[in-house]
Amino acid sequence: MLKTAAIAALATTAVVVGTSGAAGPDGGTAKKATTYDYTLIATHPFFVDNGEPDPSSGDMFGSRGRIESKGEKAGKFASSCVAVLPVGRCGATLILKGLGRVELSGLFHFSEPRKSVVSVVGGTRAFRSAHGAATLTPESKGEIQQLELKIVE
Repeated sequence: MLKTAAIAALATTAVVVGTSGAAGPDGGTAKKATTYDYTLIATHPFFVDNGEPDPSSGDMFGSRGRIESKGEKAGKFASSCVAVLPVGRCGATLILKGLGRVELSGLFHFSEPRKSVVSVVGGTRAFRSAHGAATLTPESKGEIQQLELKIVE
Protein backbone atom coordinates (compact mmCIF):
# COMPACT_ATOMS: atom_id res chain seq x y z
CA MET A 1 0.00 0.00 0.00
CA LEU A 2 2.90 2.38 0.71
CA LYS A 3 4.19 1.95 -2.84
CA THR A 4 0.72 2.77 -4.24
CA ALA A 5 0.51 5.78 -1.95
CA ALA A 6 4.00 6.82 -3.05
CA ILE A 7 2.84 7.02 -6.64
CA ALA A 8 -0.08 9.14 -5.55
CA ALA A 9 1.79 11.36 -3.10
CA LEU A 10 1.25 14.96 -3.93
CA ALA A 11 -0.12 14.33 -7.41
CA THR A 12 -3.27 16.56 -7.68
CA THR A 13 -6.11 18.78 -9.47
CA ALA A 14 -6.76 22.63 -9.35
CA VAL A 15 -8.87 25.35 -11.27
CA VAL A 16 -9.54 28.92 -10.19
CA VAL A 17 -12.75 28.77 -8.18
CA GLY A 18 -12.88 32.30 -6.77
CA THR A 19 -11.50 34.95 -4.47
CA SER A 20 -12.76 36.42 -1.26
CA GLY A 21 -11.78 38.97 1.35
CA ALA A 22 -12.91 39.40 4.94
CA ALA A 23 -13.05 42.37 7.25
CA GLY A 24 -9.92 42.73 9.37
CA PRO A 25 -9.90 43.67 13.05
CA ASP A 26 -9.64 47.38 12.22
CA GLY A 27 -12.59 47.19 9.80
CA GLY A 28 -10.27 47.13 6.77
CA THR A 29 -10.07 44.29 4.30
CA ALA A 30 -8.02 41.27 5.31
CA LYS A 31 -5.76 39.49 2.88
CA LYS A 32 -7.56 37.87 -0.04
CA ALA A 33 -7.82 34.12 -0.52
CA THR A 34 -7.85 32.56 -3.97
CA THR A 35 -8.81 28.93 -4.53
CA TYR A 36 -7.33 26.94 -7.42
CA ASP A 37 -8.23 23.42 -8.56
CA TYR A 38 -5.65 21.36 -10.48
CA THR A 39 -5.08 17.75 -11.42
CA LEU A 40 -1.62 16.39 -10.69
CA ILE A 41 -0.65 13.32 -12.65
CA ALA A 42 2.43 11.45 -11.46
CA THR A 43 4.40 10.27 -14.50
CA HIS A 44 7.71 9.42 -12.80
CA PRO A 45 7.21 7.92 -9.33
CA PHE A 46 10.09 6.65 -7.19
CA PHE A 47 10.40 4.50 -4.08
CA VAL A 48 13.51 3.81 -1.99
CA ASP A 49 13.21 0.98 0.53
CA ASN A 50 15.29 1.37 3.70
CA GLY A 51 15.77 -2.40 3.96
CA GLU A 52 13.16 -3.08 6.65
CA PRO A 53 10.00 -5.07 5.75
CA ASP A 54 7.59 -2.88 3.73
CA PRO A 55 6.15 -0.50 4.60
CA SER A 56 8.47 0.97 7.19
CA SER A 57 9.48 4.33 8.58
CA GLY A 58 12.43 5.76 6.71
CA ASP A 59 11.29 4.59 3.27
CA MET A 60 11.51 7.45 0.76
CA PHE A 61 9.10 8.07 -2.07
CA GLY A 62 7.74 10.75 -4.34
CA SER A 63 7.07 11.62 -7.93
CA ARG A 64 7.21 14.21 -10.62
CA GLY A 65 4.68 14.84 -13.33
CA ARG A 66 2.31 17.27 -14.95
CA ILE A 67 -0.36 19.60 -13.64
CA GLU A 68 -3.58 19.99 -15.60
CA SER A 69 -6.47 22.41 -15.41
CA LYS A 70 -9.64 21.59 -17.33
CA GLY A 71 -7.71 19.00 -19.38
CA GLU A 72 -5.00 21.46 -20.46
CA LYS A 73 -1.38 21.43 -19.29
CA ALA A 74 -1.00 24.02 -16.52
CA GLY A 75 2.51 23.18 -15.31
CA LYS A 76 4.59 20.50 -13.64
CA PHE A 77 5.42 19.33 -10.12
CA ALA A 78 7.97 17.37 -8.11
CA SER A 79 7.52 15.84 -4.65
CA SER A 80 9.50 13.82 -2.14
CA CYS A 81 8.50 12.18 1.13
CA VAL A 82 9.95 10.19 4.01
CA ALA A 83 7.66 7.62 5.65
CA VAL A 84 7.09 8.22 9.36
CA LEU A 85 4.31 5.68 9.70
CA PRO A 86 1.39 6.03 9.57
CA VAL A 87 2.11 9.17 7.52
CA GLY A 88 4.70 10.57 5.15
CA ARG A 89 6.47 13.89 5.74
CA CYS A 90 6.32 15.46 2.29
CA GLY A 91 7.39 18.50 0.33
CA ALA A 92 6.39 19.47 -3.19
CA THR A 93 7.02 22.22 -5.71
CA LEU A 94 4.25 23.19 -8.13
CA ILE A 95 5.51 25.11 -11.18
CA LEU A 96 2.48 26.84 -12.72
CA LYS A 97 2.74 28.23 -16.27
CA GLY A 98 2.95 32.01 -16.31
CA LEU A 99 2.34 32.29 -12.54
CA GLY A 100 5.37 30.99 -10.67
CA ARG A 101 6.11 28.31 -8.11
CA VAL A 102 4.17 27.22 -5.04
CA GLU A 103 5.88 25.28 -2.24
CA LEU A 104 3.91 22.71 -0.19
CA SER A 105 4.92 20.91 3.00
CA GLY A 106 3.12 18.59 5.38
CA LEU A 107 1.92 15.13 6.30
CA PHE A 108 0.49 12.79 3.65
CA HIS A 109 -1.94 10.16 4.97
CA PHE A 110 -1.69 6.66 3.51
CA SER A 111 -5.09 5.33 4.59
CA GLU A 112 -7.30 5.65 1.53
CA PRO A 113 -9.50 7.44 0.61
CA ARG A 114 -8.49 9.91 3.29
CA LYS A 115 -7.78 13.48 2.30
CA SER A 116 -4.48 15.07 3.26
CA VAL A 117 -4.14 18.76 4.08
CA VAL A 118 -0.66 20.27 3.70
CA SER A 119 0.62 23.82 4.12
CA VAL A 120 1.44 26.33 1.41
CA VAL A 121 4.77 27.60 2.72
CA GLY A 122 5.81 30.04 -0.01
CA GLY A 123 6.28 30.67 -3.66
CA THR A 124 7.70 32.90 -6.39
CA ARG A 125 6.43 35.56 -8.80
CA ALA A 126 2.61 35.76 -8.44
CA PHE A 127 2.90 33.59 -5.30
CA ARG A 128 5.93 35.31 -3.68
CA SER A 129 4.06 36.08 -0.45
CA ALA A 130 1.72 33.09 -0.58
CA HIS A 131 0.64 30.96 2.34
CA GLY A 132 -2.43 28.85 2.89
CA ALA A 133 -3.42 25.20 2.57
CA ALA A 134 -3.69 22.49 -0.07
CA THR A 135 -6.17 19.62 0.23
CA LEU A 136 -5.20 16.44 -1.65
CA THR A 137 -7.86 13.88 -2.51
CA PRO A 138 -6.75 10.61 -4.14
CA GLU A 139 -8.66 9.22 -7.12
CA SER A 140 -9.14 5.53 -7.81
CA LYS A 141 -5.97 5.51 -9.91
CA GLY A 142 -3.03 5.94 -7.54
CA GLU A 143 -1.10 8.29 -9.78
CA ILE A 144 -3.84 10.96 -9.91
CA GLN A 145 -5.07 13.24 -7.12
CA GLN A 146 -7.34 16.22 -6.95
CA LEU A 147 -5.89 19.31 -5.31
CA GLU A 148 -7.70 22.27 -3.87
CA LEU A 149 -5.10 24.98 -3.40
CA LYS A 150 -6.19 27.87 -1.18
CA ILE A 151 -3.67 30.73 -1.45
CA VAL A 152 -3.75 33.71 0.90
CA GLU A 153 -1.75 36.74 -0.27
